[in-house]
Amino acid sequence: MIEVNIRNVREIHNGLSVYTTYAIEIVEGTALQIVEKRYSEFLDLHKALRDICRDLPKFPKRALMKNNAKVVENRRKLLETYLQDIVKRGDRKINAALNEFLGIGSKSRANSDNYTLSGIISTTQPMMRFSGEMFEKFSTRNCDDDDIVIDGVRSAIYSDNNQ
Repeated sequence: MIEVNIRNVREIHNGLSVYTTYAIEIVEGTALQIVEKRYSEFLDLHKALRDICRDLPKFPKRALMKNNAKVVENRRKLLETYLQDIVKRGDRKINAALNEFLGIGSKSRANSDNYTLSGIISTTQPMMRFSGEMFEKFSTRNCDDDDIVIDGVRSAIYSDNNQ
């Protein structure tokens, strides 16, 4: 089973035209893939799915002020909900069209970045722990120090009292 989220949007300026892409995060096992898609590509997916299944979730309509921040954020949420609903259905025919749209299982993954996660990451467990001493040490430093973040990460990783 895959998990999909749309966490980011990006405005692309291409000559005189401006359009928005939606960054879809796909987690499948321990693999994370990020694919950017335009609204028109989502619409094409919806049309293809309509031929397969009549009972689809509500699809976001075209908007007049499509580059307005509120419109883009609302559309992002609606598209995310739409994709998540389709993924939950688990229908084989729908999954084939969805996998093609997301580039899952294809050798050519244009417009995507692939990452392998080192194990399963739980959102409830911190990846690093900072002891109270480290917090006190770094909270008293001058904020103008360029390497405060690097020093903190090094101390957290190489400290003997972190578990």
